[in-house]
Amino acid sequence: MKVFLTGVTEVEPKLLIDIQKFLSKIGGPMEYQNLGVSDLSRYKTIFPEVKDFDTQDEFDFGAAIKFGQLLKFKEDIPQEDILVIFTKKKLGAPIEEFKTWFSYFDDNVIIVRDKELDFFPKSKWPFILSHQVVENLFQLLSGTTIKNASQFIHLSPKGCLNDFCSYPPQIEFKLRMAHICNDCLNIAYSNKIDPNVLRQIKDTIESVRTKLDNFGDSVAIEEFSPVVVSEKGKIFIEDREIQLQDLPKALYLFFLKKPGVPIQNQYLRNYKDDLVRIYSKIKRGGENGPLYKLLGFDERGEKTIGYLNTEALKNHRYNISKELKSKLGEAKTEFYQIKSWRKKVNNMPQFYNQIGIPEDLIQIPHNF
Repeated sequence: MKVFLTGVTEVEPKLLIDIQKFLSKIGGPMEYQNLGVSDLSRYKTIFPEVKDFDTQDEFDFGAAIKFGQLLKFKEDIPQEDILVIFTKKKLGAPIEEFKTWFSYFDDNVIIVRDKELDFFPKSKWPFILSHQVVENLFQLLSGTTIKNASQFIHLSPKGCLNDFCSYPPQIEFKLRMAHICNDCLNIAYSNKIDPNVLRQIKDTIESVRTKLDNFGDSVAIEEFSPVVVSEKGKIFIEDREIQLQDLPKALYLFFLKKPGVPIQNQYLRNYKDDLVRIYSKIKRGGENGPLYKLLGFDERGEKTIGYLNTEALKNHRYNISKELKSKLGEAKTEFYQIKSWRKKVNNMPQFYNQIGIPEDLIQIPHNF
């Protein structure tokens, strides 16, 4: 089986070269070939969907797949072989309930978005995009189609290759795991996936994890214990109590209550009532002043007198991570800590916070 790689819309030729080299180092029946960057102008007169493509912000799903089929025909690529197209365009949603797409496939054509990877160093992008390629190959060769994809992907990330990820911590969790869950493997086996192809895919995602430097001490998903919170707010991981001061503990519990939800710094104060409820439940006496001060309210929490104290929030995240490292070690702390990252919104940098671990590894009473 051959897998052809190409790019459109400002995709760098060197990126395609690096992806092809990396994927080709993993032995197996899938052979990767680089077609280079495709010139859309060659197709504008015979393919109306790409006539105004350069001025469009979004790569329409139907047009993208049609373009892939046309390109396969022009390049004399057999239908049974697979074409991967990289683009910097936003991907139009093929399924209405899922809005954010980094890649998708149909009819032996895979579309991968080469953008919004700023949470990793640019030198690592070839490995992350290679992961996107084999992720789609696994789904395609497991009998998944875009129409039934919602039945097979995991909407709540669990560290599986088939996780549907919308935010950086979820993507990082999936990359770190290099894991295919038993349910997904059973679907693949039932659709008679070639065992050698499956081995090649597994070896590739393992190699991706190795190439991402700080993943070197990663551990298997089976080694992770849930975060268990008692009725009194004590936090346990692996039967070890995570001991925190009241305010960082309240922040950690707050984010544990919102797994998979990225919260911008500037909007954290909108959750004042939730934070006050948690803080009041676990604090050892005193008023809510320290929390109000962090959020930029007066000492009674009634008036806004400033902005979120981002430096204090950063220090609280640091102290949480420090305690986790002392109890769990550095590798596991990467999974349990509050992640922070930056993303441009309307050309302005915005900072987000989020717990990256999946919901099914969090056990917390409803009254928090």
